[in-house]
Amino acid sequence: MSGMLIDERQMEILNIVNQRGFAKVGDLVNLVYASPATIRRDLATLESLGMIVKVRGGASSVSPSSGEQSV
Repeated sequence: MSGMLIDERQMEILNIVNQRGFAKVGDLVNLVYASPATIRRDLATLESLGMIVKVRGGASSVSPSSGEQSV
C-alpha cells in the first residue's frame, strides 16, 4: 500500500468529489478509467485520510457546502 501518499488517480478522484460535492462510483469509473474495485479502494484510502466521506454508492466532499448557513 502507498501509506500516506496519494497517487495521481486518488488526487483526481479527490478533485472530482470536491468540485461536485458528491460523486458516484460509476461516474468515477468512467472519469478516471479505473475498475469499481479500484475506485472503492481509493475512496477508502481517501476517507481514512479524512479527505472525503464515503457514502452508499459514492463519496461526498468533506468541505462544507455553500448551501445553508446558520444565522
